[in-house]
Amino acid sequence: MNLLHDPLRLLLSDALAKAILPMGVSLEKSEIYHQLVDPPNTDLGHLAFGCFILAKSLKKAPAAVAVELKSALLEIAGVTSIEAAGPYVNFKFSASIFAEKVILPALK
Repeated sequence: MNLLHDPLRLLLSDALAKAILPMGVSLEKSEIYHQLVDPPNTDLGHLAFGCFILAKSLKKAPAAVAVELKSALLEIAGVTSIEAAGPYVNFKFSASIFAEKVILPALK
């Protein structure tokens, strides 16, 4: 595993790519990966996906796209919460997924 890439961002990039495809927008996983940011407040989540790039393609408001994307996302293993807040979809991870995807590989 390449620890230069955040494994949690990679996990979300795959799930988001699957959810975005039926919306009629084609985004590379690398584009999705780079749209995942740290929210300004950890109460919102551990990572957030900004819907600006999708909103531009869909010609909709980013907040409306965030709600649409949140409802399109299926359950993601290790993600305990998915919430739309303004133009972002926020994700919270379980402690076990942090251990599996980040801590254990770093100890190897």
